[in-house]
Amino acid sequence: MSYAEELGLNWAPQVIGVVVGLAWLLLGVLSGRRLVWSKPITLYVIWALWSGLGILVTISAPYFFQCWQTLMKVALITWVLSQCVRTRADLLLCFVAIGFMCLLIYHQGVDSIMSAASFGGSQDIKGARAEETLLVNSNALGLFGIIVLLGIVACLLASHSLVVKAISLIPAPFTFYIIAASGSRKAMICVVLAAVAIFYYHFRKTRTSNVAKKLVFFFFGVSIVGGSVYAVSKLPFFFRLTQTFTDVGTMQDQPRYRYFITGMKATAENPFFGLGLGGFTAAGLSGIGTMHYSHSTVTETLSCTGVPGFLLYFGGQLALFNLLRKLRKKDLPKHDAAMVNVSMVIFWVILFFSVLAVMTASRFIWPLFGAICGYLAHLKSQYPDRPVRAAVHAPNPRLGRRFKA
Repeated sequence: MSYAEELGLNWAPQVIGVVVGLAWLLLGVLSGRRLVWSKPITLYVIWALWSGLGILVTISAPYFFQCWQTLMKVALITWVLSQCVRTRADLLLCFVAIGFMCLLIYHQGVDSIMSAASFGGSQDIKGARAEETLLVNSNALGLFGIIVLLGIVACLLASHSLVVKAISLIPAPFTFYIIAASGSRKAMICVVLAAVAIFYYHFRKTRTSNVAKKLVFFFFGVSIVGGSVYAVSKLPFFFRLTQTFTDVGTMQDQPRYRYFITGMKATAENPFFGLGLGGFTAAGLSGIGTMHYSHSTVTETLSCTGVPGFLLYFGGQLALFNLLRKLRKKDLPKHDAAMVNVSMVIFWVILFFSVLAVMTASRFIWPLFGAICGYLAHLKSQYPDRPVRAAVHAPNPRLGRRFKA
């Protein structure tokens, strides 16, 4: 809803943020709940604070403050959610809620979504993709649909309750229409990427000594990958993806390549503070005569917050990956292990999107990361690393005899 300013719903995230924050204060802090300092979220908040120093170099203070205000709101609600979510049940509730938001998005933009999903052309016609939805950006719509699908997978694999599994499946058919209608090339790639990651992290190895069960899980995972490739090839806007990789002219005309080079030049000239938040846009570095952002989190963090900002932001991403990697090595209960595996898949999907889109202040993705990190930090506290003890060697009998002598 946060994107739907033209529908008068731009107040929704403000209200949700205030309600969640007050609920945490009343039910969490006042009841003596311990604060959690999750390294990924802590680094993200530090990056948001660091970006405030961009006021020293910005060429447009009003636009800078507009960007920074949004970022600080997102950072705050992200941190609060990392405190609210503790258990696997908490995180599953988040995924169920996201799934039902999918129903609202589908209902509000059903005409645009169904029209785009039934598109039968072979040329990219303006307005053919779904645009009249609560998520007006087609890439945001496609990413949302993939996260809903992964949330459904999390509920199916990580929940004990048959009721939760059944409820989570309700948005599934609507999600497929949303992904198809988005026409997003990144979303198409991520459908296959997510399927491969689920196979690699979950179905490739199973906790059973039964060879037959291992084979069943293995072939089931392979079938998911094959099915995802087939499903993507049948999407109405699949031609956009094939043109990108087969037409040299189309590849060279992609603005992201030009924006990256321009952003690197801006970073070389301003390596410490960058241009300030929104600096790429305000300086008109897109070269198209209008305020246009860089279309890449890598370019945006480097050119707008400098090398230190880039290291803080993606240092948080690296910290999240290390947290997931270490938890996957622990002997977790089956359902928690499945949730960690799905969280790893979500991490890779969002990281891929971050390379080709600006995700620094996403009012959907970062609060979701906050919820995931809250759960992971709680899980880590339940299964702490064992301290390494110095090896104790038995005394050498010959040495003992010599000492006696």
